[in-house]
Amino acid sequence: MKIRKLVVFAVVLISSYLLSSCLTCETKDYSFELNNQGGGKFTIKFNNIMSKKDKEELTKDEETTKDFEELISKYIKETEMEKTFPDAKMVEKRLYAENGKLNGIVVFEFSKIDQVKLYQYDKNSPFQYYLSSLSSESFSSTNGKQAPDYFPVINWDKSLKKLTLTTKVTEVSNESTTSLLSVWEKNKK
Repeated sequence: MKIRKLVVFAVVLISSYLLSSCLTCETKDYSFELNNQGGGKFTIKFNNIMSKKDKEELTKDEETTKDFEELISKYIKETEMEKTFPDAKMVEKRLYAENGKLNGIVVFEFSKIDQVKLYQYDKNSPFQYYLSSLSSESFSSTNGKQAPDYFPVINWDKSLKKLTLTTKVTEVSNESTTSLLSVWEKNKK
């Protein structure tokens, strides 16, 4: 059991690194919609998917093309996101344009909250999410309560049926980031 948790942590860390190195996004929205049977639906929305200039030897166009190809191959066609939550069931994965930005969405269904890394000590306790698992992201907002920095968790009242969390990933910069919207629009035709 400990080895499995270690493998899941390594996958989360690797996928966070991949999204933070060249392929990135501005913010991420996490939403947990709970049902009365102990499961529910978990959605991650990647807002403003971008390429971040990383390698000096590549032009901005080459970097953007390379990052778009990685986005399609690893995250859309392959199972990179599914590896992060191996016990949950992937039900939707897509890219779409909204407000002049390329966004992505992944939706999982789960039968137990631990399948999507939520925790509840007992039925009288709040739901909790460990923020340090989001290594390349920083807290932005939630409909729960953020604990002090020395204890990086979000707590949600046990009576809530929808738990939300927004994180910041990468600051938009004209010099170092490029939206992948135009590449996506060109390739979807």
